[in-house]
Amino acid sequence: EWLQIPDAGVERWVNAGFLDLDLVMTSAGGVYGQQVAEHALALILACAHRIVTFARATSWAPHDAEVVGVFGLTVAVIGSGGIGSALVSMLKPLGCRVLVVNRTGTKVPEADETFIFGELDNILPEVDILVLAVPSTDETIGLINLRTMHLMRPSAILVNVARGNLIVTADLLVALEQGLLSSVGLDVTDPEPLPDGHPLFGYSRVLITPHVANPPARKRSTFAKHISANCELFRTGR
Repeated sequence: EWLQIPDAGVERWVNAGFLDLDLVMTSAGGVYGQQVAEHALALILACAHRIVTFARATSWAPHDAEVVGVFGLTVAVIGSGGIGSALVSMLKPLGCRVLVVNRTGTKVPEADETFIFGELDNILPEVDILVLAVPSTDETIGLINLRTMHLMRPSAILVNVARGNLIVTADLLVALEQGLLSSVGLDVTDPEPLPDGHPLFGYSRVLITPHVANPPARKRSTFAKHISANCELFRTGR
């Protein structure tokens, strides 16, 4: 009677035809927000403090990379679900100006301003850090491409903890070659897994983690609580 999907994103279940079944279906949307947002924050701080550059250095070179930090910077979070909302709450104590971009323009309480997808081009020139935390849909696939990266500041940081296909990988490589971004943090890629020797691994300004923002042990325990709560709701007809 009821199918509980273990993922926040439902595209693979839709593609597999599960929506055609006569079942009550629930996803895990919002369930993993806190832990994925924590990883997004780690990528933001690592990029802003040039940790990846320094970690790969083989000599003492404090001036090889400009450290900017995040205090006072403008951060745009695309997506205001569990991940986006949790990340906004984490960024505000760090003194960031936080903008949220979502499909409907629904306000996020702790965000300074909220915009719809159609307004993204207008805000990109003022963004210091852009974070992708939105599902993969027809509207968002390829959202970040060479055209949109040209709108961003050369000093901007790009972070993706959502789905790899939100960024056009070939365009990202061109942007890196042209110096359009200062650094990039990716927990997801397109293709995924990223093949050994892929050009993205060769950039000192790119920090890649292998889709571990929602680590298995934490995912299991968090999902178990979600199932327990939903079982009670289902049992009582709610």
